[in-house]
Amino acid sequence: ESDNVEKFLSKVEDCIAYVDRILGATSKFKGNTRNGSKITPLHTEMQIISIIATVFIQKHMTYSVDDRENVTNVILSYDGNGGHSSSPKKNGPAIRLAKALVKLDKTPMKPQYTKTVKEMLNIMGRHSSFGLKIVFANMWLFKGLVKKLFTKLSTDTNALLTSTFAFTVINGGNQTNVIPNHVEANINVRLAPFDTVDDVLNHIKKVIKDDDIKLTTSNINKTYPECSFTSNGYNLIKDTVIETYPDTVIAPFVMFGGTDGRHYNEISDCVIRFSPMKVTNEDRKGIHGLNEKISVQSLEKCLEFYQRLLTKI
Repeated sequence: ESDNVEKFLSKVEDCIAYVDRILGATSKFKGNTRNGSKITPLHTEMQIISIIATVFIQKHMTYSVDDRENVTNVILSYDGNGGHSSSPKKNGPAIRLAKALVKLDKTPMKPQYTKTVKEMLNIMGRHSSFGLKIVFANMWLFKGLVKKLFTKLSTDTNALLTSTFAFTVINGGNQTNVIPNHVEANINVRLAPFDTVDDVLNHIKKVIKDDDIKLTTSNINKTYPECSFTSNGYNLIKDTVIETYPDTVIAPFVMFGGTDGRHYNEISDCVIRFSPMKVTNEDRKGIHGLNEKISVQSLEKCLEFYQRLLTKI
């Protein structure tokens, strides 16, 4: 076991040394930023290789091009008459706001297909059962059925097709015997490429139908384009994945979380959010949680991927 650890550490040191030798590219990045030209490809961390990618195929699946880094926060606030808890009024501030949140939870924004999702379904279809091949090969006929299925199947498949609302922070009273006069709730919105902040605000107003609830926004991030599937950057990483994981099906995917990749969009037209680590669905549950970890074997393959990639650049 100690020999395996030493070999692993040796690989890590070799990889670090190699990166050190090529990091002169940093000055090149800065130069390109000044003169307005772009660097391609640019690969950043993120979407992992899942052992079970979806409910459709039982092969290794990988990739991420589209992202949900265009995030905004919408705060719903209401000011009304509170008072003492001994004589509560009907439809008080907290109830008024709660009704609005329930309506929004039951009425998501309209789902649509992005080019990333279309290409993902196209590739997945080739590796699915005969029945699903027929469905994905004839999306002109089944796109409505697939759309409805994805919005109901799981939170992940729903997020592929629509902007998502997460109710994260709710503030109100601070005394157990006092009804608050002011209540507010924060909605963390991950915008799909086809939606804008104005679309979100209009949707909220239409759904809650309460002009007394005020809407304000914060932390509005810029929307960035999807990376082209035919670009040199995409194909460079695609080829490296196949070399490192020969049994992997390559397809674009939507990166749901915000990443540091957004900071590189100013210097590259092809920022690919991807990390070459193989994890199980159980491993994914620990991300940003208790006992977050990856296996040593997965880390070794990750190093192998980067060594191959760096020698191609």
